[in-house]
Amino acid sequence: MQVSTTYKLNWSAWTTAVPFGVMLLTYFMAWRKLLHGFWEEITPQGWPTFHAMDFKEAIEKNIGPIVREVVDKRRNPYGAAAPPGGSS
Repeated sequence: MQVSTTYKLNWSAWTTAVPFGVMLLTYFMAWRKLLHGFWEEITPQGWPTFHAMDFKEAIEKNIGPIVREVVDKRRNPYGAAAPPGGSS
């Protein structure tokens, strides 16, 4: 039984297969480090859980000063130097 020439590996096939294999190996090694970083972020050790977070403290820390400033501006729109509410 003779194998047809279509299925025979010749010299040019090996010259392209080896560099292609090296390229794929390099590609997967580069992706491995990147995917490891993503994996560290999505696992429970790297991602904060919602039940462990203190939302009240976070909101107060980030939004509290803004709310206090808005309330102070509504009480006295002219600032601390002017008398409040139009009284002269």
